[in-house]
Amino acid sequence: MLPSFPEGMYPLILQGRLDHDVQQDGIGIPDFVDFLIGFPFIDLLGDGYSTFTWTPSSFMAVDVVSIAGTELYGINVTTAIFDPPNDQYAFVPASENPTPGAIYFTATSLLGSTLVSAVYAPMASGGIGQYPLSFYQNVTNQPTFGNGIVCDNQIRFFNTPITQGDYLPIGIQGNITIVDPNMPQLSATYTNVFGVKLDTAFIENNLQNCTSLKGDTYQGE
Repeated sequence: MLPSFPEGMYPLILQGRLDHDVQQDGIGIPDFVDFLIGFPFIDLLGDGYSTFTWTPSSFMAVDVVSIAGTELYGINVTTAIFDPPNDQYAFVPASENPTPGAIYFTATSLLGSTLVSAVYAPMASGGIGQYPLSFYQNVTNQPTFGNGIVCDNQIRFFNTPITQGDYLPIGIQGNITIVDPNMPQLSATYTNVFGVKLDTAFIENNLQNCTSLKGDTYQGE
C-alpha cells in the first residue's frame, strides 16, 4: 500500500477530530474534540491478514462520558484544552503565516503545558500528497484498540456529499509537536508531515470483541 515508505520506519497516525451531530439510540451526544495517536496495520489476531490500529493514547476535552467511554478500550486519556475549542482546526491569521489556507490545532493540559501544537498548509500541488486517499481510507477504517480485548469499530464513509464535490479531501503538509505524558518516547517535533483535511460520515460499533472483527476489510467506499 505504501511502496515509497522509508525502509525500517513505521507509520504513526495522528488524528485531530471533531465529532459533530452524533446520535446513539436516538439520543443526541454533544459535539466534542479529541486527538488520537495510533499505529495501524497491527496483526492483533496473528492471522496474517486482519489489520487493527493500536491507539495507546488520546487527548480529550473535559467530558466525563466521552473520557469514560474511551478508557473502556484500554486507551490512556489525557484531559486537554483545545484551540480552537469546538473545531478540529482554525485558520492561521495571514499576519502570522503568509501561506494561503494555513491551519493550526493545539492542545494543552489542564496545567497549561503543551500536548499538541500543529500547523499545516494545503499541498502546493493541490493534490492529496505523497500517500493516496486509499491509504487514509484504509487506516481510518481499521478497528482500533488499546488493550487488545475490546475494539472500537468505527466505519467512515468516503462516498457521501460531505466528502465529495465541493468538499473533497484536501492534502496538507506541515509540522506537529507532541508531548504525550503516557508515552514519552513519542514526544517529539515531527516535520514535513503529510495528512489530509476532510469530513466523513460514520457509524460506530462500540465495545466489540476484537476477535469478532477477524477479516474485517471495509475500506470506506
